[in-house]
Amino acid sequence: RMHTVIILCACMCALVTCFPLAASWGVDYVKNDDCNIPHGGDANTDYGHMFQAINASGRPMVHSVKGSEPIESAHLVANMRRVGHDIGDNFGSMLSLVMQGEKQNLSLYAHPGFWNDLDMLEIGNGGMSLDEYRTHMAFWAILKAPLLLGNDLTKMTHDVVDILTNDEVLAINQDALGVQGKLVRVVYSNSTKVMRMLEAIPCSSSPTQKWTYDNTSMTIKNQGTGTCIDGSSGRGQVTVGPCTGASTQQWSMDTAGEIHFHKNTNLCLDVYNYTGPVVQVYSCKAEGKGKNGNQIFAVTSTGQMQAHTEPSLCLDLGSGQGQLFVFAGPLSSNAHAVMLFSDAETNVTNNITVSWADIGVDASASYAVRDVWNHKDLGTMKGSFTASVPGHSNVLVKLTPA
Repeated sequence: RMHTVIILCACMCALVTCFPLAASWGVDYVKNDDCNIPHGGDANTDYGHMFQAINASGRPMVHSVKGSEPIESAHLVANMRRVGHDIGDNFGSMLSLVMQGEKQNLSLYAHPGFWNDLDMLEIGNGGMSLDEYRTHMAFWAILKAPLLLGNDLTKMTHDVVDILTNDEVLAINQDALGVQGKLVRVVYSNSTKVMRMLEAIPCSSSPTQKWTYDNTSMTIKNQGTGTCIDGSSGRGQVTVGPCTGASTQQWSMDTAGEIHFHKNTNLCLDVYNYTGPVVQVYSCKAEGKGKNGNQIFAVTSTGQMQAHTEPSLCLDLGSGQGQLFVFAGPLSSNAHAVMLFSDAETNVTNNITVSWADIGVDASASYAVRDVWNHKDLGTMKGSFTASVPGHSNVLVKLTPA
């Protein structure tokens, strides 16, 4: 059925009248975007007042919030909480949201009544391939993310409809057990040819924190690896990879210390939530110029790029980005959902294996393996399962005790 939605900035209405009125309209979902809460304010207090008012309205409504801290108590003030930056219709932006959630161990806090919100689905908007959109949907399914369509419903192709309405994929997302899946295995590559996630972490003497700005090419290059900072994911997590001369690797630093994305100078390097470790490309903002400016950087004599945060954080090359990933999570009736994902180049196919030990079950147990994308039984396996996975694609299976 159709749902009625209301989107609010914090404190924009009188709570005693706003939500009874919303209830009378038949509102099902309230999005609180915290846009009137200044940095340093207490979002949780305002969210809590709003949550109480919603619950007292006499109508069940989902309360969706952005940036509620601390994470451990977000379930006390909301039904779902945004994980990170606004999603963009590109593979890098989508994947960076997934990895932000994993770095914060957000699966620990999800349960029926409270979910980690990876933002709206971009499936069908044209910025990714169909394989990448299937990966997008598979991630949202296994991570139990709320499924909010962000595409034009009047212009969906049959392929897009098939992705969004695959009943076996939806069943994983809606499983009654309500346990969020998580990353259980990763194969890393330390090659300089592999993209890494730029991070902001405590400053150290590590060579991974030493950078050189080249005025001619407008690139920021790591002194140890010779790789360049790249903002190609758009409004998402920034990566470091081979220097290509692309415009997405061009940056300019102003006299205030803001590092502008040359492709769109209204965007700046930004230490996510003032605490890192995620570094993103985000709208340049005046509040970044303050004492704890998460968009202001100073270049030290040793080549560090130090953010004006407290405590001080420095840009770091980060760990090698894993090319092959296994995500898994338990389902009802002792079943398990497993997603095999490759972040290799799209023209490269790799075999990915999940062992029963990865998902915490007896290695001698037998499981019937079901390919949920293709509605196909793959047979009964014992100890492990292996599949060939092209880059940016996935294999999503359900394991059921045999």
